[in-house]
Amino acid sequence: MKLSSFFVITRLTLFCVFIMSIHFGISQTPIASFATIPAATNGVVTVCQGQTITFINSSTNSTPNSVFQWNFGAGAIPTSATGVGPHIVTYNTVSTTSVSLTLTNPDGNSDVESLSVIVNVSPTSNLTLLNSGGGFSTSTSGGLVLFRNCTSASATTFNFGVSNYAAGSTQVFNWGDGTPNSTQTDVVGSQISHSYGLGQYTMTHTVVLPNGCQVIKQYFIFNGEAPVITVSGSGQNTCLPFPYSLDILSNNVPGTLYNVSFTDGSPSSIFTTVNDTTVSHIFNTSSCGQSYPVGPITIANAFQATIVAQNSCGTTFATVGPITISTAAEAQFTYSPNSPICQGEPVLFTNQSSGGENVSQDGCSNDYGFYWSIQEVSGWSVTNGSLGSANGFVGATYDFSQWTSPSNDNVEITFDTPGTYHVWLYSANACGIDSIMHQVVINPTAVVNMNPINPLICSGELSDSIFMVSTIPGYVINWEIEDTVNVVGWTTMSSSGTTADTILPVLLTNPTNDIGYVVISATVGCTSVPPTMDTIFVNPQGNLQITPLQDYLCSNETTDIDISSNLSEATFTWTADYPSTITGASSGSGNNIAQTLFNSGTTIDTVFYTIYIGNVLCPDDSVVVPIAVQPGITLNQNNDTIICSGATINPADYFSTPTGATFTWENSNTAIGLGAAGTGQVPTWTVPNNTTGSSISGTITVSAQLNNCPEVQDVFTVTVNSSPNFSYQLNPESGFSCNMNTAQIIGTVVPISSTIAWSGPGIVSGQGTSTLTVNSPGIYSITMNDLATGCTSTETIQMEPPTSINITSVMVNNCSCYGVSNGSASITTDNTNGVSFTWAPSVGTGATVNNLAPGIYEVFVTNADFCTDDTLLTITEPNPISISLIDSVGSECGESNGLLSVSATGGQGAYNYSWNNGTNGSINSNIDEGSYTVTVTDASGCQVTGQFALGCVPLIPIVIPQLISPNGDGKNDKWIIQNIEQYPNIKVQVFNRWGNLVYQAQPYLNDWNGYYTEGGNVNGPLPASTYFYLIDTIKESQNPYKGYIEIQP
Repeated sequence: MKLSSFFVITRLTLFCVFIMSIHFGISQTPIASFATIPAATNGVVTVCQGQTITFINSSTNSTPNSVFQWNFGAGAIPTSATGVGPHIVTYNTVSTTSVSLTLTNPDGNSDVESLSVIVNVSPTSNLTLLNSGGGFSTSTSGGLVLFRNCTSASATTFNFGVSNYAAGSTQVFNWGDGTPNSTQTDVVGSQISHSYGLGQYTMTHTVVLPNGCQVIKQYFIFNGEAPVITVSGSGQNTCLPFPYSLDILSNNVPGTLYNVSFTDGSPSSIFTTVNDTTVSHIFNTSSCGQSYPVGPITIANAFQATIVAQNSCGTTFATVGPITISTAAEAQFTYSPNSPICQGEPVLFTNQSSGGENVSQDGCSNDYGFYWSIQEVSGWSVTNGSLGSANGFVGATYDFSQWTSPSNDNVEITFDTPGTYHVWLYSANACGIDSIMHQVVINPTAVVNMNPINPLICSGELSDSIFMVSTIPGYVINWEIEDTVNVVGWTTMSSSGTTADTILPVLLTNPTNDIGYVVISATVGCTSVPPTMDTIFVNPQGNLQITPLQDYLCSNETTDIDISSNLSEATFTWTADYPSTITGASSGSGNNIAQTLFNSGTTIDTVFYTIYIGNVLCPDDSVVVPIAVQPGITLNQNNDTIICSGATINPADYFSTPTGATFTWENSNTAIGLGAAGTGQVPTWTVPNNTTGSSISGTITVSAQLNNCPEVQDVFTVTVNSSPNFSYQLNPESGFSCNMNTAQIIGTVVPISSTIAWSGPGIVSGQGTSTLTVNSPGIYSITMNDLATGCTSTETIQMEPPTSINITSVMVNNCSCYGVSNGSASITTDNTNGVSFTWAPSVGTGATVNNLAPGIYEVFVTNADFCTDDTLLTITEPNPISISLIDSVGSECGESNGLLSVSATGGQGAYNYSWNNGTNGSINSNIDEGSYTVTVTDASGCQVTGQFALGCVPLIPIVIPQLISPNGDGKNDKWIIQNIEQYPNIKVQVFNRWGNLVYQAQPYLNDWNGYYTEGGNVNGPLPASTYFYLIDTIKESQNPYKGYIEIQP
């Protein structure tokens, strides 16, 4: 036994891996052994001549690439073999020989196992027929021996020659005819006899030698003669579906097989019989297009029948033909209209018969004859076409070719007398006559009486009820709307009723200017009687069309009311109703009202015109048109105004007569403090400060309007005098500074003739002038008076103390990576006006500096008032990133199931690991041996690279036994595959010799006992035999194992 193991000792440092492997090996000596089917007894396998032995390897301690050398001994086929096996060997030579297996491992260790094979002689059966004469013979076909007597008409004794066998042998003769078996004791002088009746039999001869070897052989016996048959058919011509009969007469020898076939494609009829018989056959089609060969000629349009009789003495056949098969005509017809039908209404009858097929040797024809017949002799007449006639050629004198058939399939018949008629159609060809009859019911004619006739209504009215009565009770009245012209509202287009029916009133509208109508037809279903017609006339409505239907006028405006109608013949009149304040209105006629109306009152008053239509049949209702008339407007006034800057102006509110007017206003100059335009009352407003040095004027125009009547206006002017104005600058510009004690207000007053007065907390000089020197922060006021207009103005000036500056925040961004100068700093101050920045060391002049190296920095800030502040700040950098190997798992060589695990420290954390084989993360798994590079990136994007090596461990191959013997003796009861612990997902499949899966497992746990378990059910032990296995270790570097396993008993 040889045991192989690998140990890996790994020393790991950053970027370096040292791998050392130590291999231990132990040589193993194989143990050769094998089993046999049949099994050996005391080291000897005994078989009969011609039998096989299956040799199944059961050796142990073999290794991959071990050599199996088999020697199967003298007389074996084959004599030797290599490989595990199993091997099936045939022994045809009687002998005693030795079989050996030599098993040699790759390390040279070997072992030999052997046993003996005894091959005993097997008997043979070689019966011979001893009878002589012309009728007896022996033949062999396909290894089967036939003894026959072909001149016998009764039971015959067959004499057989029998070989001599060793003393103690036994023989059994099973004669196959139901008689008792014969044995060795019945053999006399190497002969045995048996009497066979007519027929064919199977005899079985069994010989068993004293050594137990036996032979069983079958012989066929036939006693009789060759078949002789006479066949006759039931004529040459037949029509479907009548059967065709064959009479078969024969010498009726038992064991004769009959095969009867027809050339219409139907299956053959195969049977045995000892009697004369008749075979009836229904052909599945006509014989048109078939052929019947007779010697050198072929008869067209015919079938044939072939009868074959066969036994062990010979074969006889006969043919019957020609057989001509035709198909009969089939009578069918339709008629229209469907029954019942009205008296005097033409009825169209249509022949739809199938003419069948007339088949003869001269050809195929669909010719057939037909004629019509009406059982009732009167009450009808042929109005188109003809009935045809059989001309007496029916019955015993039948000949369809002598019939007079109509020239076409249609015949029209009119039934003048009510009643029930029986109409027949006869169709015939060479196969005979077919007929069909339909009953046709003829009803008497009737008409519909309608009331009222041609009623007249106006558009928009309900129609009259239309009453309908059939002149013959019980008939169904069918009515429908034939036409509608210039009418809407009719929805039911048809209906029906028995004996009587009513069309209920319908609201009808005529949307046109012409007369409309609805046409109704009513029938009782007889085409021979014209329908009853009724018409409802609908006159159009004479409509008033007035524009406008109401209006609003200002006093002294003229009406314009147009009057028309949809009917050209219409005339129009009107009346006028109005109050005493209105003048100009009056009654009249015509198609336009044009009257100038005056309103002398103070409120809106209305004239009501009532308009009528005349000279039409269906006049519209009168229409009232109201005309509102508005009186003229009056408006109050506002006066002109002169004012100083800052004063408030409150114009008087406007009101109108009549009330309800809307006001709009416009301002010519918005500089006076009022908007350019507006609606409603002019608002109260405060005029702005006028510092132009001259007065500003604006004209306000107010307009009043009511209902689009002519507007009235009021116009007034507002003048704003100029106020004194003071413009100035400070010295220093922002007021007081950190390096001066006084400040000045230096200004100019417009107009220059204005007087000046100052007030404030720290006036040093300049009172009464436009230039003021002060020594204290605070509010200073200047009051100015324009002596020309009397307008004054005051302004205030804020003198601010110097503004201090403070650094309010410092924002530092340290260097993101070790050794990289990408730090930055940003300073924020509490004011930003004119601020300057000074850095030490000098790295910039702004509030923000970039690209800083680690270190300490100082910054000074100065504002426009020369006030200052400063601060210190520090820029740092992170520790360098380093990568350490945490763990490694060596791969199985070629399997890519190794692992490297690393960990990073330093930097900014939140590490990202990227390996050169595409793996991301600190663990690089499913890898094979080799060198791997990992790049670590921290949260700041800083990177460092490390390299690590990984070794591998070779796989230990599995060792697969070649047999199992699940007999419960504790040896090889289960299929134990060595080294599968390295293969936790190993998949095992076992197939029988036909390729059927009988067992599978994944993972395999060394627990199979030779049972059929496919499908999840244990179905019992498999029979002893050779099976094929397929084992997949699920390893990338290994191909599936294939081979044979022997299940032994």
